[in-house]
Amino acid sequence: MKNKIKPLLNKNSSLFDISLFIVISAFVSIIIMDIIVMPITVFAVEKTTLFNTILKNTAISAILIMLLWTIANKSLQMKKSGHSVLKILATLSIKPLKFLGIIFCFIIIVGLIIFILYLFFSVNNSFLYKIMSN
Repeated sequence: MKNKIKPLLNKNSSLFDISLFIVISAFVSIIIMDIIVMPITVFAVEKTTLFNTILKNTAISAILIMLLWTIANKSLQMKKSGHSVLKILATLSIKPLKFLGIIFCFIIIVGLIIFILYLFFSVNNSFLYKIMSN
């Protein structure tokens, strides 16, 4: 019996390694769930308002830190490139306005598409009956 199993293990060692990795990762995920996630879940259920406040403040802080980091990084890169302070301020103030314009145009286009679909389906009710009957 041993002689039959040993060649199979050598031949299928990669399959055995993958299976072992899956079992170990499942075990580690269970341990992590019990140690880290479970106390956070219990805290979130028992003290919901405090948890929501902490989560909100953490999210706002992370967004502000990322925003300040990108502004500082971009201004330092431009300063190293030899741009003047006025050029840096102009670039940092115009770029967000460009992105806001793009987002606003996207919202308008999506709104127009929804409005056209609404008009199309409100005028021709037979399409709605066909869709709902299937």
